[in-house]
Amino acid sequence: MDREGHPFWNYGILDSQAVLQWVQRNIAAFGGDPTRVALGGQSAGSEDTGANLVSPLAAGLFNRAILQSAPWSGSSFYLPLSVALTNGTAFAAAAGCRGEDAEAAACLRALSAPRILQLQGTPNASSPYVTGTMVDGTIIPIAPETAYATGQFNKMPVWGGNTQNELTFLNAITEYFSGPPQTPMTAAQYEASIRSTYPAATAAAVLAEYPVSTIHRRNWPPAPPAPTR
Repeated sequence: MDREGHPFWNYGILDSQAVLQWVQRNIAAFGGDPTRVALGGQSAGSEDTGANLVSPLAAGLFNRAILQSAPWSGSSFYLPLSVALTNGTAFAAAAGCRGEDAEAAACLRALSAPRILQLQGTPNASSPYVTGTMVDGTIIPIAPETAYATGQFNKMPVWGGNTQNELTFLNAITEYFSGPPQTPMTAAQYEASIRSTYPAATAAAVLAEYPVSTIHRRNWPPAPPAPTR
């Protein structure tokens, strides 16, 4: 709890839980079954689903989970609260909101949407103030890898998969705003990306299963579309 007496951080996860609470209260009126509610998403939406799997506040709100192309765990995706506090303080300073907690909070709540979006970054690059999902001790009480290893998660059928070439979205959105061409990721960049994303043992397993030579052969560059007549 914060000084105002309510959970804080991970407001996006709280938003999804508010939606799920609404579904539980109202789904029967639409002919649905509250014991058969699936929560799923792709990429960031899948990370949100994974966060709700390990959040005790989401217990009973959904009964199936679909995770498509998303990290479930790891320090790259679930940051400690200390990092969030540092980033939040820096965001407040950049916004000109200084002073004690109550004063800074009032200033931040008075910011316009355009100003918040400006501080958030550009359409294809987040600012250093954007933190993402956090292990806050309440909404997400422990790191997901610990939760899964110790059985401290909301148990239900889970369907997982990956989206082919998902990260080409990053090149595509950059080209959309700055124009082509975008150079493909090199073999060294690919390996560095995997090793910086996952713990050492996991990275080694990923690279063994998806060696860069295979990835290049299958997907880089993508095959041109067949000509139409």
